[in-house]
Amino acid sequence: MAGIFLQPSDFKGRFDIGQNGFSAEDLQLFIEYYEKDYLTDLLGCELFQLFIDDLDSGIPQTTIYKVIYNALCVDNGCDIIKSEGMKDMLRAFIYFEFARKSDNQVTISGNTRSSSDNSTKPTQREVSLYLFYNEGLNSYKNIQEYICENITDYPTYNGQPKQASTWL
Repeated sequence: MAGIFLQPSDFKGRFDIGQNGFSAEDLQLFIEYYEKDYLTDLLGCELFQLFIDDLDSGIPQTTIYKVIYNALCVDNGCDIIKSEGMKDMLRAFIYFEFARKSDNQVTISGNTRSSSDNSTKPTQREVSLYLFYNEGLNSYKNIQEYICENITDYPTYNGQPKQASTWL
């Protein structure tokens, strides 16, 4: 089974997940599990299904779905509703889930395993994971805000809020 939008090859550059100790199949399992879960929470069950039914080769066909799928920047009174797009949002969330649940650490030189001491400070990797999650969350919340501001286009919307992650 393939992901809805993402494939293991999408995790390069900023969201690079080294393959030391992991296979593309391991990452694919995370994609398949979390992609649908995050999108269902984002849109609600009914709107998620309508959105999925509108896809052709993984791309929305109807304007109302294209708007929330693609990068978005809308002036809304004194606010800006801004999203980097669903695919970028999902990369951030899945990177977070994959990297935090591994025994290895994602570093510049690939995945490494650290030995434990009596106590340790959070690593830069661990802090970065939460930054990625929170960046994905910004898009998530702004997509939901856009939908709420245009609820007549999305009457079946029942998205669920998510909270920012912190270390403390």
